[in-house]
Amino acid sequence: MSRPILKTELKTLDWIIEVITVFVLIGLAIYLLMEYRSLPGKIATHYGFSGNADTNGSKSTLWVLIGLTIVLYGLLTVVSRFPQKFNYPIEITEKNAPRQYSLAIQMMRLLKLATVLIFTYLTYITISLAQGNASGLGSWFLPITLISIFGIIIFYTVKLFIKQS
Repeated sequence: MSRPILKTELKTLDWIIEVITVFVLIGLAIYLLMEYRSLPGKIATHYGFSGNADTNGSKSTLWVLIGLTIVLYGLLTVVSRFPQKFNYPIEITEKNAPRQYSLAIQMMRLLKLATVLIFTYLTYITISLAQGNASGLGSWFLPITLISIFGIIIFYTVKLFIKQS
């Protein structure tokens, strides 16, 4: 069974999320450009479960981190343009497609924002650690990251089941 292909209109919340995400991404790039020269040649490149750095490497790995952030942003943006291809826990019909697609796209936007914020924090902490202004990610980083990502997914999955009156 094929699903309807619809053009979904962006709501105010969609625009707000998208603008915040782009500003954070641009801010990340500017911050890295401003701080890069002042960094030592070796910086933390990996963090263990405890949030402490456990591997060091070249400061150029920060460019890989920001590159990965941009790639993920781009992939999530492209994927969100095809909500009819998503895997839904309910049957998609002509009647429910507009709402289901809108919710799925909104979920993708929030996941995109969460991803950009997570990588921005990783970059910020890595730079701060290299400058002697931080001691690691903190033991709360992994739980908060997982709760954020899975919280968004669970919240929107539940919303998919709620019938709109």
